[in-house]
Amino acid sequence: MKSGGRGVKINTRGAALLMLLTLPGGWVGCDRGGEPEAPAPAVPVEREEAPAVEEPAEPDAEEAEPPGPPEGPLSFSSWPGREELHTFDLMWLGGEREVTLYEGPDASSSQVGTASWMDTEEIVWEDTRVRVLEPTAYEATRALEVAGLAYDEDFEELDAEEVRLALEEGEQVALYQYGGEGTCFVGARGQVVLGPCPTEEMGLRAVNERPDADAQPAQAASEDAAHPEVKERWRPREEQWWVRVRHNAQRGWMRVDNAPVEVHVRLIEGYE
Repeated sequence: MKSGGRGVKINTRGAALLMLLTLPGGWVGCDRGGEPEAPAPAVPVEREEAPAVEEPAEPDAEEAEPPGPPEGPLSFSSWPGREELHTFDLMWLGGEREVTLYEGPDASSSQVGTASWMDTEEIVWEDTRVRVLEPTAYEATRALEVAGLAYDEDFEELDAEEVRLALEEGEQVALYQYGGEGTCFVGARGQVVLGPCPTEEMGLRAVNERPDADAQPAQAASEDAAHPEVKERWRPREEQWWVRVRHNAQRGWMRVDNAPVEVHVRLIEGYE
């Protein structure tokens, strides 16, 4: 019986040891397990990017719109229907009526006096100007070149610089005044030149021709000119004709196209 009791104790101790080994952490002191698993790499999250905002492109200097013709009013040392080797005489037909004399060829300049002449008396003039208020507009129907002499206030035809203006289709050209011998004062690309008069053959089409009903009294100056048709063909839409006169002790500018005068165009003496 004793031996049987000892056997029971052994079995009880063995069972306790077995339970210890099977408990969680029973092998902690001698655990030789493998290295811990590395964490799985993070999966990148795809984010929807906002669309890029495009900045407005600055206009290329080469593509910038070219300047148009110089705007009026512009003054030209000329007279309506002017032709080489020709001049004009003015005859007073206003009776006792008086005209105002101005400091310059512009009604906004200072008044310097008044003047009147006897009927049919010749008016002695010293200088002439055409003041263009609105030119006739032309449009280039194709690419072309406008060549001529650069014009400014101190224009001298013999000393003027020759310029060439390359125009694209659709660009504007202004006709200011007929210059004589088939030439005209025209404007394009910010410049005024004395060159060939605009025609459809050269690629210029009129877009705002002046109605014949608006003809001014001064247009009679072209009736005796060498080529009277040029006055009707190449003229601005609105102009004023001024002459500087000397009357008694006074000197000033009078407007011709609204004065009671008669205009006679003739060849310069010595060229008859």
